[in-house]
Amino acid sequence: MVSNYEKRLEKLRGELARQSLDAYLCVNIENSNHPEALYFSGFTGSLSVLIIDDKRKIIMTDSRYYEQVKRETTFTLVGIENMKTGEEKLMELLKNYRRVGLNFSKISHKLYKKFEEALKTVEFVDIEEIISKMRMVKSDDEIEKIKKAIQVTQRAFENSLNFLRAGITEKEFASRLEYEMKLLGAERVAFSTIVASGYRGALPHGRASDKIIKDGELVVIDFGAVYDGYCGDITRTVAVGDISDKEYKVYEIVERAQREAIRKMKAGMTGREADEIARNIIIEAGFGSNFGHSLGHGLGIEVHEAPAVSPTNTDILPGGSVVTVEPGIYLPGEFGVRIEDDVLLTGNGALLLSKQNNLIKI
Repeated sequence: MVSNYEKRLEKLRGELARQSLDAYLCVNIENSNHPEALYFSGFTGSLSVLIIDDKRKIIMTDSRYYEQVKRETTFTLVGIENMKTGEEKLMELLKNYRRVGLNFSKISHKLYKKFEEALKTVEFVDIEEIISKMRMVKSDDEIEKIKKAIQVTQRAFENSLNFLRAGITEKEFASRLEYEMKLLGAERVAFSTIVASGYRGALPHGRASDKIIKDGELVVIDFGAVYDGYCGDITRTVAVGDISDKEYKVYEIVERAQREAIRKMKAGMTGREADEIARNIIIEAGFGSNFGHSLGHGLGIEVHEAPAVSPTNTDILPGGSVVTVEPGIYLPGEFGVRIEDDVLLTGNGALLLSKQNNLIKI
């Protein structure tokens, strides 16, 4: 049976041929977490360089990962003794190519200039869009990994809820939630956990702070686990004690916008059209200026990847893409509400991958 990695390589080689490119280069510098290294090879180490042409698939790394390369990939290993000799070997491998595809968004300007200066006969071509389109459409095994990441994310939240109460700090709850994710098998968290209570809820990316959670506050909690290289991403807004009528009203508007978007979204509409479903509800309720971010984003190896479900994306959302649906309303100095779930887009609609909740009251 042909592996998913071999299918990806076959598709990539077809794209390289269509663009008259001799090879593809992926440089995963130490701890840069370049997603394409995992996507094309299965290698999970922190340092790797991939070179893929019509016949060869090469991976360069150092002695820490020689055994790991054998276990995780079918690529041919080229060992690196140190960075200097590694650069020399890389330049030697690249010098006979004429045109090389590279994702410019995943390489530093400094390193790119080094390639240009050392390889004056090689033309480097940006293929970010090609790679992005490939990665947007998830294979069955990718969807299963994302589902598992979402399950871990969701269960960890459920297991942590009995710890959430007035009197603890945002950081304390974030730590408990992240601990539960690890207990359930998460490799790591997908991003710095957001816990924003009361007035801090108006900060869409308000990372957990030393603020003490108080009775009568809404708490925005945005969290995600990484499982087998893939991310989950969920947001819940929780009521600690009794909240005001205004807070209930805003929560209900956001909930209605989110559920209507999930009900109507499907592959084949544009990112803008999907965004408008939720945005129009929030605008009509009088809070349009308080919803400043996009409705959602792609989810996979990276927690934020294509396609964008946003007012600026006029491209079609493809079937097989997994996206978040996360409308929000943020009232500075008062509170915020965001609700986020993850869906798989098909031609028939949006398949919910996470489990929706009504307002959770502590």
